[in-house]
Amino acid sequence: MKKIWAVICGNLRDIFEFYTTLGWLCDARANGRIEGIVFSTWVGEIDKVDGLKERLQKLNVCIVENKEIDAANTGYSDIVYIRQMYQFQQGLKVLPHDVFVLKCRTDYSNFDLNRMEIPEDLELMKVERQIGMGNLKY
Repeated sequence: MKKIWAVICGNLRDIFEFYTTLGWLCDARANGRIEGIVFSTWVGEIDKVDGLKERLQKLNVCIVENKEIDAANTGYSDIVYIRQMYQFQQGLKVLPHDVFVLKCRTDYSNFDLNRMEIPEDLELMKVERQIGMGNLKY
């Protein structure tokens, strides 16, 4: 069965939302629903919150700090997309091969995570979807 890893991407706009997302992911990891957690953000972002780097290390969260992108000649909507995809891409680089990836934001992920059900057997889910069996929730 393939393992699931979570990649959290973004700036720390709302530390409460970040901590609740991180708490959900740590609980999912402790219960065996996901294998690992990566936090991909910009250099210096983690340092804005006292003690955060130490907490993440203690929780065994892989930290990826990325150099800011030069956006001098880029439109606003383009740079938002490019920044998000760059952080995600850098986070993917540290994952094991052949895993499912759960992409989360530092904010706005709480509602979706709390509604999500991770199937016990992802390989069975794949087979059921191919042959059209059942009403799967994921």
